Amino acid sequence: AVPTAVFSVNSLTVCSVDSVRFNLITTGVGPWTIYYNRTLNSTTTQDSIRIGSGLAFSPHSFPIRQVYVTTTQYQITGVRDANYSRQPANSTLDIAVSAALSLTVAVSSTSALVSQSVSLSYAGNATNQAAFSWALDGGTVLSGSGRGPLIVRWNLPGVKRVQLTVTQNGCSVTSSVLSL
Repeated sequence: AVPTAVFSVNSLTVCSVDSVRFNLITTGVGPWTIYYNRTLNSTTTQDSIRIGSGLAFSPHSFPIRQVYVTTTQYQITGVRDANYSRQPANSTLDIAVSAALSLTVAVSSTSALVSQSVSLSYAGNATNQAAFSWALDGGTVLSGSGRGPLIVRWNLPGVKRVQLTVTQNGCSVTSSVLSL
């Protein structure tokens, strides 16, 4: 049978520091060469990838690293297998690539007495629509939410560990643990 190839991905939205994991279903006899176009900012680049060398199975999964923060279109233009020369194919995906998130936690004080409050806030490039998840090691939020500032108080003595995870547009970043 004449070979065919179809793309799919786990997510159409990715972070610029991640690779897109493409899933490819092929018919025919391996190994295959897949020819595709990558269009970025109205510029199309032709490329190919050889998969299944020595193997005769489908589906295949392979990463392509994203480095530009924009929507990138991938279009399969042809497929060749062990028995046929290049055959036309058409499968298109648009991948939206978001900027990697930066994260700093601003703290008003790294030492507070029991029942004293501490101010915590996020500094970085996420918008207010991001999801902000604070781990406060038993602290009580007296006021604030989201990116902060949060006014937090601990009622028990000891070192307190604070951590923040920010998620937006397929990107996620977690702060290192702050000890207060």
